[in-house]
Amino acid sequence: MVNGVFSIPSPEFYPRDDGPWNEGPRNNDPWSVSTLPIRAYVGDAANQGVHSATQLLLSSDARFNPVMVYGPSGTGKTTYCRSLSQMWDQLNSESPALYFAGSDFAREFAEAVDGRHIEEFRKRLRIAGLLIIDGLDQLANRAAAQQELIVGLDWRLQHDANSLVASPQSAAKTHGLLPQLASRLSGGLSVPMTSPGPAARSLLVDQFADERSVQFSNDAKRRILDWIASEEQLPTVPTIHQLLHRVTQSTSPDAAALISVEDVESALGGGNHHTVSLATIAGEVATAYGVTVRELRSSTRRQPVVRARSTAMYLTRKITRNSLQEVGRYYGNRDHTTVIHACRKVENLMATDLATRNLVTELSRRMKQQGQLETIS
Repeated sequence: MVNGVFSIPSPEFYPRDDGPWNEGPRNNDPWSVSTLPIRAYVGDAANQGVHSATQLLLSSDARFNPVMVYGPSGTGKTTYCRSLSQMWDQLNSESPALYFAGSDFAREFAEAVDGRHIEEFRKRLRIAGLLIIDGLDQLANRAAAQQELIVGLDWRLQHDANSLVASPQSAAKTHGLLPQLASRLSGGLSVPMTSPGPAARSLLVDQFADERSVQFSNDAKRRILDWIASEEQLPTVPTIHQLLHRVTQSTSPDAAALISVEDVESALGGGNHHTVSLATIAGEVATAYGVTVRELRSSTRRQPVVRARSTAMYLTRKITRNSLQEVGRYYGNRDHTTVIHACRKVENLMATDLATRNLVTELSRRMKQQGQLETIS
């Protein structure tokens, strides 16, 4: 891990233009984006456990066998499994990894049973340097396939041969598993995989730009990263790529052109946001609640001001393109989590209090109209 970032495969194993994989990185900076293929798994401090598990697996340390990584869709489990398999093979050419998607394991097992070559199937599981099952949930309610996996895991455990299993949830929370299989997996090392953190997101943006031969200005990249961080749901790799596609597809096709922060704002704004300023929203809300803008942006915790400030934050997030961080900075350098809490508090209040709902709805209507007028002028 360098500067809090790691990748699988690691940079020293990336292919060079002029030689095989084990000849090292293509320049003096092993973390230069030019050495990082877009299909590599990228992690940072948010997935420190994944980094530690990888080191155990690659060193053939079988003390925590089997290893299980689990996390929601989009966190990079399949990319990780495939990348780790690739890296293992470069290190262990005489005993390559055996990778199965969960559904493929079940299918090939059934075919082995029907074709009466189950022993050949089992031999493959045993001689593999590293066994990888990607998608444990795909074996749910397939008792025979699960029982076969138990047999394979037990043999590998007895012979200090590592196994890796990936799943959306931990073994204990995966429905449709045999208790014996859940027990085997829970007895090893279970590592949660989460969405990429800030350092990994930055590298993912660089990877995408390099892969697509586009260039972002520094301000444009910062705006993209702010936008990613502003989403209330944790960003996944697919959603980051989708956002970057939106930006690149709506800008100039000239590869030599630098994508500016204005280009990013235009691409990400879509048709649902308005150009009304933070100051305009703050002024309208302050007037409606009988407080001052200075109070809204101050540190005071008086309840009338807190309620007005929360409403202003909510409206800013709903109407403008400002990120959580930008809203927090405007209202007294508050943390983005404070903005999230304020927005949810207003939403809950609108659901139970008719007067609040009517006031916020009317303010929203006025703000959107104001934004359209500012655009026209």
